[in-house]
Amino acid sequence: MERTVGGRGDSMHKSQRTILRSDEQYAPIANAYVTSQIHAHGADLQRMVDLADLPTGAHVLDVGTGTGHTALAFANGGAVVVGYDMTRAMLREAVGLAAARAADFLAVQGMAESLPFADGSFDAVACRYCAHHFEDIPGALSEMSRVMRPGGKLIFVDHVAPEDDAADAFVNRLDWLRDPSHRREPRLSEYQSWFSNIGLNVAGIEYFRERMVADEWFARARTEPEREAEARQLLTAAPASLRETFSISDDPAGFDLHMVLVLAARE
Repeated sequence: MERTVGGRGDSMHKSQRTILRSDEQYAPIANAYVTSQIHAHGADLQRMVDLADLPTGAHVLDVGTGTGHTALAFANGGAVVVGYDMTRAMLREAVGLAAARAADFLAVQGMAESLPFADGSFDAVACRYCAHHFEDIPGALSEMSRVMRPGGKLIFVDHVAPEDDAADAFVNRLDWLRDPSHRREPRLSEYQSWFSNIGLNVAGIEYFRERMVADEWFARARTEPEREAEARQLLTAAPASLRETFSISDDPAGFDLHMVLVLAARE
């Protein structure tokens, strides 16, 4: 089942424009995220479920569900799951994947910065590989905290920028060239500050790296040729310090994204 929601007034019109742009970009490529090895089978996926340690029947909201891999991992663990995403094309793939697996899954479309759910509606909120697309990350995190019950858990995974200015600028430029819907991947220190400001106590942080093979990475996003050429040149011309930071290789072309898995609880 799929449901569309919206806000009011100017905020609704802004959200509609953003959603339309996202649909235009992702409609042709949504299916690629169903079969993407990283999105569908990453080791962090089951790790999120294990760390959450939720009882059967717990209510979970998956923000930025995409094609539903995270939501369905929690559903497989016995949770009652709502998959929430701004992109209709992604949600349609998620609904199809849920049906194929006979999973109970409710798809809702909308913006992460304006969740259409009552305070304390969920036992846990998951958010995986999507926060770098949000227009207002602190605002989205605040909304996630709001819809969690007291003591509820946030299980968060995304790539983050290193604390070094040059490395931060490099990886954000690279990601934006590959996918213009990329907003920014903040530094972990920024996330930690935002979590603290909204009353989320961080219980644990796990660090890992995800290898991006350039050919696959660009193909999945169907990056425009001019943007891909500039991104590849950025990788090729990277100074030694950045090559080391991101483990950049030339044959095959590739690099590492710096990932974090964060478990936090609402006060």
